Amino acid sequence: MKIHNNETPLNNPFSETKSAPQPPAEQKFDAILKQSVENVKKEIRAYVLKVIMS
Repeated sequence: MKIHNNETPLNNPFSETKSAPQPPAEQKFDAILKQSVENVKKEIRAYVLKVIMS
């Protein structure tokens, strides 16, 4: 008995496009750390100005 598989394959719902290469985890951590430090610096400056002005 021969089986005929005439069904068309389902389309893949996920795109086949390649995503941009991700930087290594260490670089991601460094970028997050730098941004966090900058945010803290801004908060400290704002607090110091507030204290000086009051």
